[in-house]
Amino acid sequence: MRKRFVLVASAALLMAATIPSHAASDYPTKPISLVVGYPAGGGTDIIARIVAKQLGQELGQTVIVENRAGATGTIGANHVAKAAPDGYTLLLSAGSDVTITKLTVPSLPYNIYHDFAPISRVAQTPFLMVTNQKVPASTVNEFVDYAKQHESKLNISASATFSYLNGARFKSLTGLKLPIVQYKGAAQALTDLIGDHVQLGFETVAVSLPQLESKQIKALAVASEMRSPYLPEVPTFAESGMPNVVSYVPYGVLAPKGTPADVIASLQAAISRAVKNPAVQEQMKAQAMEPVVDDTAERYTRDLAESTELWTKLAEEIGYQPGKS
Repeated sequence: MRKRFVLVASAALLMAATIPSHAASDYPTKPISLVVGYPAGGGTDIIARIVAKQLGQELGQTVIVENRAGATGTIGANHVAKAAPDGYTLLLSAGSDVTITKLTVPSLPYNIYHDFAPISRVAQTPFLMVTNQKVPASTVNEFVDYAKQHESKLNISASATFSYLNGARFKSLTGLKLPIVQYKGAAQALTDLIGDHVQLGFETVAVSLPQLESKQIKALAVASEMRSPYLPEVPTFAESGMPNVVSYVPYGVLAPKGTPADVIASLQAAISRAVKNPAVQEQMKAQAMEPVVDDTAERYTRDLAESTELWTKLAEEIGYQPGKS
């Protein structure tokens, strides 16, 4: 049933991305708006600006980053969903704004399967299982053993919906009944983790790296297929005995549904060239992001469908309610 759902969802997204071509062959003929649903200076905005500059050079037109922040990214995403499908208004998504935001915004004004045409991922950062220096555990198994003996004294922090769901999945896999404390952002969640107000968290490599380098916290496992190039000493969850724990924040570009196929193809090729650019890769690495090279609309579509199905199913199983543990 799960495979059938993902195939149907992927097909719906691909139909959105493969509308017959009616666009002029000289696209683009005017500046392109790359919308970010978050404030300037944040991680999504930084990635957008790195990509926009080189993408503009590849296309021979200016790509302007437009911040339409608010409502956990949905204001920007909705603007793109309702825009003309002509290739001149695009979304730089951080994943959650088009996949799991419906869990926190029940009246979401758009639908990932009907309103967007995925083009390509550009970067990603995997989640880490992190704890503070006071917790006497250096591996996942050591933490689980310790937690079973001190369950009433431990808490998990969650700085966002993805973070919460990663914590909930860990509880489900281990049988631990640790409360999850929800925060409004990673900065406060990490501050409380360092201060031992909470003892476990699930944050991305990009967010956690400064505190890891200063040894204020420690990473027990990374939720990726391979070890992170930024933390080669940290084992994957698979190496730690949990083979199916893989979780990234994927940054990618989407267009409104109905965007002509040749425009999608032109954008995909230009994005691929942009992300391959050595200067772009160096800038992404400076943000502890992993560049995604030679992605395709098909792969990005499948990734979004699988992510949406996985987290929605987990949220339903645990009865997830925003703001509650």
